[in-house]
Amino acid sequence: MSSPAGLDMGKRVVFTDLDGTLLDPFTYSYEESLPALRALRREGIPVVFCSAKTRLEILALRAELGVQDPFVAENGAAVFIPRGYFNLKLEERAQELNSLLVVELGARLEEFKWVIEEELVKLGCGYSLFSEMSAEEIAEETGLTVEMAGYAKAREYSETIKIDGGRKLAVKALRALESRGLSCTAGERFLTVTSGGVSKGRAVKVLQGLYEEVYGPLLTYGFGDSYNDLSMLREVDVPVLVKRPSGNWIEADLPVLLRVDEVGPRGFRRGVELVLGLKL
Repeated sequence: MSSPAGLDMGKRVVFTDLDGTLLDPFTYSYEESLPALRALRREGIPVVFCSAKTRLEILALRAELGVQDPFVAENGAAVFIPRGYFNLKLEERAQELNSLLVVELGARLEEFKWVIEEELVKLGCGYSLFSEMSAEEIAEETGLTVEMAGYAKAREYSETIKIDGGRKLAVKALRALESRGLSCTAGERFLTVTSGGVSKGRAVKVLQGLYEEVYGPLLTYGFGDSYNDLSMLREVDVPVLVKRPSGNWIEADLPVLLRVDEVGPRGFRRGVELVLGLKL
């Protein structure tokens, strides 16, 4: 398959959401995505995970899948780059963290967690914070294994909140937190809160700049399924939206957008097949 109409073929890079896109929205399985991941690896195309998940969650998944490319954690609050990956001097732009370099785009959780708690107390609603729940409690709420739930608890730049009292109260909480300058995204069951100005799109732009420094012109692809993926999809050349478990797509007003008629990892696999023209 040739490059999409009007786009020059450059170094190809894939940015992808995890839950509900690369991973099954209910079981978190990546089995259906494996043929696409193998094809991308075979072609030397980087796969950048761009997720609300924590650094530890993504590191565990990367190790299982053998993916060694940079990644974006906690909805864009931090970009993690394997040391030496770009062969660039990044000391002035990134901090060292074990075998990784990290570009922090958001404040650390301890700097704004008090604002979250203050606003939730004002609302008078019951709530649970992932950073304070046990791994067993998170596993029960999410269906994650206890080990992965422990990684999900390790929030560094964001907080995931379960609001008791239904959708209306969750919307009130979201608006109250946004009024304090925080960035909020609402999932099916939880709110995720970061410091203001954080988004997946901003993080993608940082990585695009680094790839361009090394490779020159890029051709970038983005895969997502939810509203917090839209900022990422707006930054790439070829945005791909997979179906939600409900059987439809989120509303997305993008000038160019491929909607894939499959859910989760099947949608990711089909999208890779369609837009990158790879034999799976």
